[in-house]
Amino acid sequence: MKKTKWILLALIAIALALVAGYFLGKRGHTTASSDQPATSASAAPERKILYWKAPMDPNFRGDKPGKSPMGMDLVPVYADGSANSEGSDVRIDPAVVNNLGVRTAEVMRGSLANRIEAVGYVGYDEDTLTSINTRADGWVEKLAVKSVGDPVRKGQLLYALFSPKLATAEREYL
Repeated sequence: MKKTKWILLALIAIALALVAGYFLGKRGHTTASSDQPATSASAAPERKILYWKAPMDPNFRGDKPGKSPMGMDLVPVYADGSANSEGSDVRIDPAVVNNLGVRTAEVMRGSLANRIEAVGYVGYDEDTLTSINTRADGWVEKLAVKSVGDPVRKGQLLYALFSPKLATAEREYL
């Protein structure tokens, strides 16, 4: 008895969810609303197509619709100067432009400022850095180069190394 009640409740819940989903989906996807009149092809005046152009290559023109060399659909150019009827221009709300801090100015010839401020990371050219390894145990007694990145010349003293093993070998040799 309890099992049948749970099954019945589950079926009712599923049915209610389906009905609610149907009505919510229908409300969100209206095809023609009553406050906007439907436009028909006969109501809008026909515009004359001058030629067809590739959207990514303005130099490619065609006299009929088709595909551009890049595989994209050609876009019509009309006699009134617009690219197509859908309006391919990008329009940004003035409030958004203001919030982004976009500034525009008239184009003019002039000289650029000599100072340019930029953010960056300064580092060493790792191709020119060299690592020096000693082949004997010991320690550095005198350091001639103070820090990494100091310029050095060929033959310049970098450090003086003391190695007890090398000192013993030198004494035995003499």
